[in-house]
Amino acid sequence: MALTKVVGARELRRWRRAIRAHLAETYDTPRLEAEGVISAARNISWQGDVHELSLLGEVGALFVSLISLADQTIDMLDTPYLGSTEQKVSLEECLSTIREQWKDMDGSITDALTTLETFNKK
Repeated sequence: MALTKVVGARELRRWRRAIRAHLAETYDTPRLEAEGVISAARNISWQGDVHELSLLGEVGALFVSLISLADQTIDMLDTPYLGSTEQKVSLEECLSTIREQWKDMDGSITDALTTLETFNKK
């Protein structure tokens, strides 16, 4: 279990670096930013199994949420159009929403790392 927490913390730090690097980057066009988002989102993955995620407890639930959000982000941007014909969304609006979500993800990851570090000190 302790090893799973160490590996989990390492993955969270890797994800946070990918998110922060993307948020710090400036892009010439919305399409280039979308490609950057997709590239960063593909770094948010878990190589372990479901049992290992369950060992992480609340933090495991966060992993699932973050992976799900990354997958949704890729699906949203990696399509020929954004949204259904009834709810068409501009690429700029979509990217703005993603930036806000990723800032929230950064905060959630920091909180999860604090939780894991507190657990490891006990």
